[in-house]
Amino acid sequence: MTLTGSGFLAGESVGILDDFGPFSVATADGSGAVVAGGSVPPAPYGKNSFVALGQTSGRRAVARFFVTPRLFTVPSTVRVGSVVKVTGYGLNAHDLIDVYVDSFALAGSSVSDSHGTMAGTNAVQFTVPARLTPGNHVISALGSNGVSAQASITVE
Repeated sequence: MTLTGSGFLAGESVGILDDFGPFSVATADGSGAVVAGGSVPPAPYGKNSFVALGQTSGRRAVARFFVTPRLFTVPSTVRVGSVVKVTGYGLNAHDLIDVYVDSFALAGSSVSDSHGTMAGTNAVQFTVPARLTPGNHVISALGSNGVSAQASITVE
């Protein structure tokens, strides 16, 4: 991702922060413009922002963005008896997340971290049951605060 801004003093250092702390540092060019890049860090569902602060001038610029939830299954093509790992990003922070197969069978639950992430030790794993017929099946994650996301698996 690339952030651009202007209105800073020529040559000044500009600190870029996200909602969780330092993100990047850039130096304003001769016209006071800055360009900074980096990987977008995980962020919880909803409104988030980046703030650029001129270290000499004290000038500030704000860029707001909205995070929507995403859900992933690994592997996505499975057989009965396979173990599926479900991860999610952009969920509510510290939320209880229930994961369902085809909207009715609870596959497991987890609590998202402070960034709204359900991954690593917070991921949900389940074994594909024999009752799932070959074809596509919807995997849903539903947080206690109503935020949801979907992915799918294909049973061979």
